[in-house]
Amino acid sequence: MTRLLKLALSSLFLLFTLPVESLAATVSGLYETETPIYGSDKQARDDAMRRALVDVLVRVSGNRDVSLAPGIPAALKNPAGFAQQFRYQKPSPETLRFLDPRPSQMLWVSFDSAAVNRTLQNNGLPIWGQSRPSLLVWLLVEDGGERRFVDAQSPSPLRDQIEYAGNRRGVPLVLPLLDSRERGQVKVQDVWAGFLDELQTASKRYSAEAILVGRVSALTAGAWHGRWSLLHSDQPPVVWENDSGQVNALLADAMDAGSDALARRYAQFIEQGSEDALLLRVSELKTLQDYARVQQYLTSLAPVSELLPVQVRNGQMVFRLRYKGSRDGLTRAIQLGRVLQPMEIPPAPPVVATAEQSLQPQPAPTDQETVQLAYRLMP
Repeated sequence: MTRLLKLALSSLFLLFTLPVESLAATVSGLYETETPIYGSDKQARDDAMRRALVDVLVRVSGNRDVSLAPGIPAALKNPAGFAQQFRYQKPSPETLRFLDPRPSQMLWVSFDSAAVNRTLQNNGLPIWGQSRPSLLVWLLVEDGGERRFVDAQSPSPLRDQIEYAGNRRGVPLVLPLLDSRERGQVKVQDVWAGFLDELQTASKRYSAEAILVGRVSALTAGAWHGRWSLLHSDQPPVVWENDSGQVNALLADAMDAGSDALARRYAQFIEQGSEDALLLRVSELKTLQDYARVQQYLTSLAPVSELLPVQVRNGQMVFRLRYKGSRDGLTRAIQLGRVLQPMEIPPAPPVVATAEQSLQPQPAPTDQETVQLAYRLMP
């Protein structure tokens, strides 16, 4: 091991304990949840524990119907077997607004992530890791003859409901500021009619990977109707409608549908023992903090099972990376956090050997020559 590589590794060890720039699309607490508990006996606790496990399975699989999948009902018969910690706590006033009937206490549970992942994996279900696309939500509401946007700055029960539903699914949400710049660019009548070009242009300032546009109408007799469009990079838009007697239920259902659609792209099916390895190079590393940032980011990705630095040279670092699932899933996960930008790997020049050289044993290719993925660190 070269002196430079040893220095980098020792510096990475020290820097790994220091604060590193937060990653916009990294979601924590996926295996923790709280759920209402109605009663003080063992049956009430078991029922609440089961609901908590379903919440976590939905969040980690990215599928709101995961409890109906083969093999999952059997796992739900013993939810306590997945729990690492649990406690009773009073519900916050914010949480109580979304619960009916209102409980006097909540059950908070932290589940064993390895056991949850293994259960999903063994039953052929996907796993959606911590790196997730941020979702920009444009919500336009028609009520009492007036149409208005729900923004990030004005207090609104509808904004609170959207944020609550997004947190429940583990999707990082962004709401527009709707400052004077945006109000002049994004017209209510255009969005209501489904003309979304200006809205997409205005959305670029938020750097969100996906956009959810909702047009919600209050109908007669307390009913609500929603029209939704999920816009995501170069994918065709996902469009659907829903109805409910309560606006909170309508918004929660829309967030479930949007989250499911995102998970279908990003959650990975991982077979038992399906691991592979490759060499990955990262360029434009200027400081030791850069090296630490890259290593911490890569190890946070769900497909990555092992990461070993093998070469440091001229602002570049080569890692030997073991990963689960497909290489396509790995590359999507790497690009999601907006930390690393892909680079092309130039083809190796052809080697023309003389007759004498062709009879001699040739040296093994170096790590640099066999790099399979290359990235540059983004500012």
